[in-house]
Amino acid sequence: MPLEPHHVGINVADLDRSLAFYEALGFERVSVRAGEGDAPTIAFLRLGALSIEMFAYAPAQPAAGGPRPCLGFRHLALRTDGVELELLQEA
Repeated sequence: MPLEPHHVGINVADLDRSLAFYEALGFERVSVRAGEGDAPTIAFLRLGALSIEMFAYAPAQPAAGGPRPCLGFRHLALRTDGVELELLQEA
């Protein structure tokens, strides 16, 4: 079950500024999908085998009294061809 990195997800406060920063580092913009309602706008960037998924929530204030998502690291996604599970059985 070999694992390899797939992408890193981060929450950003300013999508345009974040895109400009990563593009200046050499990342290529793959796609940007505008969010509707409380859904975030999501942008994908790629540099070689590394991809970044950015989440930008608008408005900047909490929606309906809920907390604003924390900025920064959101998740790390790994890719595999399959997962082998062993079930432990009591003797």
